[in-house]
Amino acid sequence: MVAAGDPDTADLLTTTLALAGYRAGAAGGGAEVARRLVAQRFDLVVMDAELPGMDDLVRGRFKPAYRPPVLLLAACESLARLVPEIGAGERDYVTKPFRIAEVLAPVKVLLRDVGDGG
Repeated sequence: MVAAGDPDTADLLTTTLALAGYRAGAAGGGAEVARRLVAQRFDLVVMDAELPGMDDLVRGRFKPAYRPPVLLLAACESLARLVPEIGAGERDYVTKPFRIAEVLAPVKVLLRDVGDGG
């Protein structure tokens, strides 16, 4: 699932992930991400770290039955706030603006860890 504040970024990421062979859909915002995580299991969430309403997911306080790995899209100035909260193998980040290859590499690693059982 892709959740980005900018619809063009969400479209770019979902299209890119689909072209790379992944099934991807976009969520409109924090409330929709939370609702969809409760309703179904996702292998990965790619989300804008500044998306309103997502602090609980980023910090691990939101606990759906299955909590997928998260790839955060983060502005450089927000890294000091985010890096201490990124768990080994469970979350990663890419700084904005990003290149597609910079997104696909951690997606592949995070999904490999899901396939290995964590």
